[in-house]
Amino acid sequence: MKEFFKSGRFKALVVVALLLCGFMIYALSQGGGASGFIGAITTPLQSLSSAISKGADSFFSQFVSTSDLQKQLDEKEEELRELREKQVDYDSAIRENEELRRYLDIKEQNEDFELEPAQVVARDNTDLYYNFTVNTGSANGVELRDPVITADGLVGYVSEVYPTYSIVRSILDPSTEIGAQDSHTQENGVVGLNTIDLAKKGLCRLNYLDRGSSVSRGNLVVTSGVGGAYPRGLIIGTVEEVLQESDGISIYATIKPAADIMHLTDVMIIKSFYGQGVGIPGEDNGTSTGTSSEPEPSSDGGDASQAADSSVPSSSQEASSQGSASSRASTPSSQNNSTSGTSSGSRSDGTSSSRTSSSQRGASR
Repeated sequence: MKEFFKSGRFKALVVVALLLCGFMIYALSQGGGASGFIGAITTPLQSLSSAISKGADSFFSQFVSTSDLQKQLDEKEEELRELREKQVDYDSAIRENEELRRYLDIKEQNEDFELEPAQVVARDNTDLYYNFTVNTGSANGVELRDPVITADGLVGYVSEVYPTYSIVRSILDPSTEIGAQDSHTQENGVVGLNTIDLAKKGLCRLNYLDRGSSVSRGNLVVTSGVGGAYPRGLIIGTVEEVLQESDGISIYATIKPAADIMHLTDVMIIKSFYGQGVGIPGEDNGTSTGTSSEPEPSSDGGDASQAADSSVPSSSQEASSQGSASSRASTPSSQNNSTSGTSSGSRSDGTSSSRTSSSQRGASR
């Protein structure tokens, strides 16, 4: 027995008994009787239990089953996909509306234009001159050499045509030849003969300017309409710099195109326009800079020669067998065949030569 009273277990019982006595005395002093006593004992235990329960709920609530998480993830991804599709549709509708407004503006300003809207669908990454493919072709009336524009200005021309698509050669391409004019000084030249270095910078060249030319930086360059390949007055770009040719005989200017050739998405093809294929409407197209020329071709298809100024080449003039100013310049096959069609070529000395079809030469003889 003595050993029990000396043991730790006895001491623990004493401590518990003292605590219970203390709780009883506290409860009785508060006047609550038995209920107060029980409450004094259970309240701390309830608080402790509640705290433990809340902590456990908070801890385990962080863990959700894998299937529920996957379901929530799939729902969020579907919502995101739908939002992206709506954004794409919205952006596409905005762009189409803007292009339609520009299309209508161009049509109102040029009632003689027959336009065919098109979208850029492909580019060759190895092409240094930013030529491209559009999603319309001969099935929609597109023909070789048709000019291609945006609301900002000239882009190029159709170099290859297929039933449902066409290849467009940009004005950055060195093989392009466009009769051009400084709108301020009225001086003529030819846009073409571009270099890779200039094309990389998005620039093209205005060639065959006189040494005493007044063309200067900031001047606007437009199509001259000579030869009837392009409508007169289409904006090409602005002069960036005027430089001397290596031969020291003539000068040229670098041009910043008005249209963003490198980032085109939508374009318009001019399928027909007033004066197509017959030079500048209302002007004597047999002369270039005052030099006399032979008479215009007659309705039976007679040949006509065209003189050119020694420093400013002129574009070729095509004669229609009916003499109509509104007819197409030529069929795609005749335009793509250099031996039988009518085309223009500029010699290195700055003059231009006109190649007339074999049928026209036969008629003239």
